[in-house]
Amino acid sequence: MTIDLKPKRTVSSHEPSDVPPWIEKESSLNGLQSGDLRPWHIVISYDQFDDDGDNVHSGVLDELWAGPKKYKISYKSDNLNQTDYATDRGLFRVGDQRWPSAVELRVRSEVVDPFYYTASLQGFHTQTSARDFGAHSLDCVQLQSEKGNGPTEYCFDQGGSALRYSRGRGWFQSTYNDIVSFKDAT
Repeated sequence: MTIDLKPKRTVSSHEPSDVPPWIEKESSLNGLQSGDLRPWHIVISYDQFDDDGDNVHSGVLDELWAGPKKYKISYKSDNLNQTDYATDRGLFRVGDQRWPSAVELRVRSEVVDPFYYTASLQGFHTQTSARDFGAHSLDCVQLQSEKGNGPTEYCFDQGGSALRYSRGRGWFQSTYNDIVSFKDAT
């Protein structure tokens, strides 16, 4: 797959006029952090690549969520095998006793709350563009710091609300494929 990092055209469908309300809206459409959610189950397969593009870790995160104090999260990978159970009595762990690494925790965050990092940003302005990812063209929003930090970038289906790609702090990148409708939203 060839990724063209040069914008092709300006896009206005995701142009946020005020960043905090835009983040809240997109988070509600693309995350699983709403207080009125019914129980849900999600399985995430992931690959972690190093700076040279070599796959250094692969795994599966399996989460069954029924509330903040009622969930089961399992990590099964080449370097972590554990299941956490949360109840009103506390958190219980079976398997490896170490806490997941920052990258392993990020796997969950990138799906359950893909705008978690952006919500903490201040003093940012936006720029929109279209980017080609192979044969796919996506509408993208870059959040650029007035101090020159960033950019953080979110790309969506053309004319749609489904998050398909994000680039956050550093060069952490996530792609979202095989998207399904959940709670009457994509």
